[in-house]
Amino acid sequence: MFALPGPIFIEGASGTNHLIQQGAKLVRNAEQGDPESCFQLGKDLIEGQNGFPIMLNLGEHFLLQSTKENHVESLLYYGQVLNQGDKIPKNEKKAQKCFKKAASKGSSEAHVRIGQI
Repeated sequence: MFALPGPIFIEGASGTNHLIQQGAKLVRNAEQGDPESCFQLGKDLIEGQNGFPIMLNLGEHFLLQSTKENHVESLLYYGQVLNQGDKIPKNEKKAQKCFKKAASKGSSEAHVRIGQI
């Protein structure tokens, strides 16, 4: 997933090595079910950021794992992605469900988003 040409043990590659290590740690923690890691990995895969390629299905999989644990940031982000429909299929009903769940956990931002649907 993180392939760059050239030797990795030169001084100029230290940032790359750190990125690879952080990415591997994030994947490992997400695979073990850590909600914060699932959220971050899911978002990174959907957005194609932090060295990860865009992989929408896998990103959604990890977001769903995180939302099942009532991770508020994940509920807000997944609801937003569902409501926009540009990365995964639009589903306002599921988006509203995410926002309501986040609101029940005390998110004032979720209350605003409910009103925008």
